[in-house]
Amino acid sequence: MLDKTEHFRDIFVIGGSAGAIEELRTLLHEIDENFKGILFVAIHLSPYSKSELDLILGRECKIPVKFAQHKEKFEPGHVYLAVPNRHFLVDEDCMYLTNGPRENRSKPAIDPLFRSAAVSMQQRVTGILLSGNLDDGSAGLLAVKDCGGETLIQKPETARFPDMLHNARAVAPIDNICNIREMGQFINKTAKEKANPKSRFIPENLKLEVDISLKAQSDIDLQNQLGSQVPFICPECNGPLWEMKDKRIKRYRCHTGHAYTLKNLAAGQEESIEEALWAALRTLEEKIRTLNTIAEVGESGVNYTEENAVLQDKIENAHKYIDTLRKFLLKFEGEHGDAPNTEEAPASEAVLSDEE
Repeated sequence: MLDKTEHFRDIFVIGGSAGAIEELRTLLHEIDENFKGILFVAIHLSPYSKSELDLILGRECKIPVKFAQHKEKFEPGHVYLAVPNRHFLVDEDCMYLTNGPRENRSKPAIDPLFRSAAVSMQQRVTGILLSGNLDDGSAGLLAVKDCGGETLIQKPETARFPDMLHNARAVAPIDNICNIREMGQFINKTAKEKANPKSRFIPENLKLEVDISLKAQSDIDLQNQLGSQVPFICPECNGPLWEMKDKRIKRYRCHTGHAYTLKNLAAGQEESIEEALWAALRTLEEKIRTLNTIAEVGESGVNYTEENAVLQDKIENAHKYIDTLRKFLLKFEGEHGDAPNTEEAPASEAVLSDEE
């Protein structure tokens, strides 16, 4: 928390998703070599690939770039990156990597980083959002503003994927909107400005949500403090959901710890629908194999002709259901195919695009 010690506006939390890696390379190139602030970065990365993002970004930056380590103390003049498949949180001294449930269908997610920095370092914090899809980061920017910090987003018209930026503008007060090179100059300048030393009132719900992310666990009593139960289920664990008490943005949590904005909840439901349809298709194919086996085994039976007619009828119906499901799945994937994948920027793809 802030106290009478002199502080500067030297804490910058940066979030992004699809298209953000190239923007981040350009941004870090603009950071001065004598920069004394600290940049904490959460980019949606695939959990299945070894990331070399530190090496890629380090070639563009005049100050050290490294992946954060759990309970490591951070130092001025550094860039710290979230690692794949871990949430990234900070307090006034240390960084934390937690293996809790995904938020907004991502790990690392942007909101946990923004919330933790806002609660612990208040007016020192600037929240920055880059290119991406859907709306992870919107609630995080609200938390930054609630705790006295400043918000900054990339000009949507300059982003490869502006959806995340438009969604943030729709719900959060945005102090500055600029292109990437201007953003670098803003960061260099802001890090030298003094922060307001007066401590801010921190909303209790933000403290609770940071605590949930740090401990990587939640429970029903905590959810009852944060919101009210609604007739939706969590797409990831099938538990009940609670709607958070924040009229500015609709968000939901389950008692396992998964969290969603309304748009991410809808995207998660689409994934669940597709998984259920593929499961139904697989079961029907297995049913056909089972019925064919029954028909083969029963060939020598007394009532073979009558029983076989019934079996063939069931097999024919199963084939019709499979054809209908396949057609529906092709149509469904055509309409919703981008939703599950464009949120994550695979680390392996980042390496390939850098080397080509």
